Amino acid sequence: MTVGFAGASSNSALPVLARAVRSTYPNIELEMHGQLYANAALSRLVDGTLDLGFIRLPFIAPGVQYQVIEREQLVVALPEDHALAARAELSLRDLANEPWVTFPADSGSSVQSLLQQVCLAAGFTPNVVQAAPDSYTIIALVAAHVGVTLTLTSVMRANLDESVAYRPLTDELPVVESAIGWSTQNPSAALRSVVGLVKLAFAEPTDLTYDALSSRRRAITSTD
Repeated sequence: MTVGFAGASSNSALPVLARAVRSTYPNIELEMHGQLYANAALSRLVDGTLDLGFIRLPFIAPGVQYQVIEREQLVVALPEDHALAARAELSLRDLANEPWVTFPADSGSSVQSLLQQVCLAAGFTPNVVQAAPDSYTIIALVAAHVGVTLTLTSVMRANLDESVAYRPLTDELPVVESAIGWSTQNPSAALRSVVGLVKLAFAEPTDLTYDALSSRRRAITSTD
């Protein structure tokens, strides 16, 4: 069974899924396809070349069902010594004149698509000065002062570089839900079995909003 994944949102969910399948259905082998971003995974679910894929709502396609696993929030990442990092929150208009780094336009990244959408809604086109293939490289470029980036709270949770600050945005932004999707047209009996496990394992989506993560960090700090 083929599973497509990429990005920080799959880092915690993928091992949970793999362990559940291995313990319950040891005869089902999972064939992992990495660096398959959400919109690309969605396309492959539709054309039948992928059985399960990590996708992000609100992007969806007819004939694809899903189980939400995490509720995330769009945030901006910028160098911690950037002048705007002194603020507790920012608007996209505050960032209109900043250079941006993001995923390549043809990568199938939902975050790259959202960057274009929300910036245009805020009245500007982002000045993308460099593209990179994954969140780790993008955050490294932010730390190196190449530009700022729009990212998700799952990346903030991963804390890929301590010299990068994350700030919530005051704009009205779409809710981003990470999900595991599958095609209703896929006839695989093994897929139906694994989908049942997915629904059990992720019955309660994880809250990864900015406030929830900040509260957890404060709780951890207070016990150190």
